[in-house]
Amino acid sequence: MAEIQENPQDGGKGKAKKQSTKVDLTAMVDLAFLLITFFMFTTTLSKPKAMQIALPADTPDNTEAPELSKKHAMTVLLAPKNVVLYYFGKPEEAAADPNAVMATTFDKKKGLRKVLVDKLKELDTDPDRANNFDKDGKSKLMVLIKAVDSSVYGNMVSALDEMHINKIARYAIIDISDPEKQLVARSMANVKEK
Repeated sequence: MAEIQENPQDGGKGKAKKQSTKVDLTAMVDLAFLLITFFMFTTTLSKPKAMQIALPADTPDNTEAPELSKKHAMTVLLAPKNVVLYYFGKPEEAAADPNAVMATTFDKKKGLRKVLVDKLKELDTDPDRANNFDKDGKSKLMVLIKAVDSSVYGNMVSALDEMHINKIARYAIIDISDPEKQLVARSMANVKEK
């Protein structure tokens, strides 16, 4: 509390003495700490943002993976220099055909997103549409994402974002095989630097 201390004057009129003021700040400091404590406990801290990835159920090791048709299998190879290589079907078929592997980027209008949208439209307009979608209406397109050792982590995140944006229900992150590494090296020789 604020106090004003007065010194009584002896005698008659004389010079007016200055009065000293003393402000007690103890209560204000207590209040400040109470407010800081209150806001620390009531404030919601920012939560980490993470993408939800559906993991497959545990199955016995002797179970074989289902065979995918060429029109339902797409492989995305994350190459160096932010280049995305992709092909449809099996790696052996892509290695045999020099035009099977195509290159793109992560551009929103003409990159990987456009490739996925075009493939989904192709499956939707296919006369055999019933075999391209499951009973829930989700596409049977399976995207296999494989990264070479020299690709950047951000490219993997961008590829997963594209799967989420385009509502691709089936995708997997798989280690790249040696024939596919050779396929990437051969394809990167034909890709112009961006």
